[in-house]
Amino acid sequence: MAPWKTPMAETPTEIHTQPTKATSPVGGVRPSAVEEVQQIVKLANTYKVPLWTVSRGKNLGYGGSSPVVKGIIVLDLHRMNKIVEVNGEYGCAVVEPGISFFDLYEEIQRQGLDL
Repeated sequence: MAPWKTPMAETPTEIHTQPTKATSPVGGVRPSAVEEVQQIVKLANTYKVPLWTVSRGKNLGYGGSSPVVKGIIVLDLHRMNKIVEVNGEYGCAVVEPGISFFDLYEEIQRQGLDL
């Protein structure tokens, strides 16, 4: 991965003072492994580039799936789509961010779990 030549946001405060309406990202990355996410986050921190994460959901906690910060890079986690573990005894699952509720439901059914 090549480093960015210049930061997108001039100062950390610029990141937090942008208007809250949707804007177009300046680029995007689609990692498929945790190690790739770690590299991307390290680079973004080094060059003070804001990241906007998306995967299978609508990002309603952020107000929508469109970024609201100028100069942002979209970090699309959709390719990270593994079910690591479904534990019937404890009624929990460990999944990557690209897993949908239906993917998880199908795995629970495949394992014959009564959850």
